[in-house]
Amino acid sequence: MRLDKTTSARPFRYPSAEPETINGSGRVTGPSFPPFNIERLGADSYRVTLALAGFRPTDVEVVKQGNLLTVRGSSDTDGKDRESFLHRGIITPPFVRQFELADFMEVLSADMRDGLLVIELKREIPDALRPRRIEVRSEPATGAGGQGHSPS
Repeated sequence: MRLDKTTSARPFRYPSAEPETINGSGRVTGPSFPPFNIERLGADSYRVTLALAGFRPTDVEVVKQGNLLTVRGSSDTDGKDRESFLHRGIITPPFVRQFELADFMEVLSADMRDGLLVIELKREIPDALRPRRIEVRSEPATGAGGQGHSPS
């Protein structure tokens, strides 16, 4: 399903990860790591939050190319100090999570805090593509049959 490029209220065609789909029941199927939230903050402002406990900012890459937002993570701590862990419940597997953005979505920032990667997005529709209201005026009919405008 292709959404209208200029007036759609949805900021994403739907977040995708290779492959992630929405089945008929509305449940998301596909890779589940890392878990994420998508929030609407305002009319054209959005936030994507990914839970990345155990990852450092240097372990994560955020790239927007065209309408595709890709978040990659790879931690080198998996091999380090493996013997020192008696139990390792915080996993840091390599991952790729992709989001297909609606047209005119821009990434404002990506910040890592408290184990969460927070990506701020904003829809910036160019003025030339925004709907504009045309005033309908009432003018007296001129010329034959009341058609056309009289030259001024």
